[in-house]
Amino acid sequence: MNDKVGILMEETGCDRGEAELALELCGYDVESAVQAVPRLFQNILVLKGRVLVRSESLYGLWLVILNLKGRSLMRARAVLSYNPAVFSSELDRHWFDFEARLYACRLWAGTIQASSQEAEQILAAHFASPKAAAFFEEGRGLENEDFAALRADLSARFGDVEVEARQDLLDMGQFREVRPR
Repeated sequence: MNDKVGILMEETGCDRGEAELALELCGYDVESAVQAVPRLFQNILVLKGRVLVRSESLYGLWLVILNLKGRSLMRARAVLSYNPAVFSSELDRHWFDFEARLYACRLWAGTIQASSQEAEQILAAHFASPKAAAFFEEGRGLENEDFAALRADLSARFGDVEVEARQDLLDMGQFREVRPR
């Protein structure tokens, strides 16, 4: 049994408890458990958001991907633009499509590359800091006040910022799958 747990942990990067559960659920078949692990645990939090700086007529999108198990930031992306169409992006779309939209917006007229990069740096610093601890608490629904520190960080650079966000909780299989077109 311990050999199977060790093999599964090595193959998938899961911890001992996750390996034991996966093996139990798969009838102690290591190959089946290796295939099952990415779908068993929802450890990826995707935050999709919009920002608005009314005083500057700035519109933006941002995306942050967190690994809850590893308590780490996987990705932080942002785009800021004078084009209000950027802000019209829906937050309820699939995270992969949202990220594609964000990248597409970077090519639109009115996009401010330097400010977009600054926003990404602010996002990365925020979610790598202790201020973001609430986002790494598994099973916790995020509230508007959880974004107050992020709003403050962005506002320190861009002026009074309004932030809207939506969260999606994914398993590693959902995160890695290629989105069909």
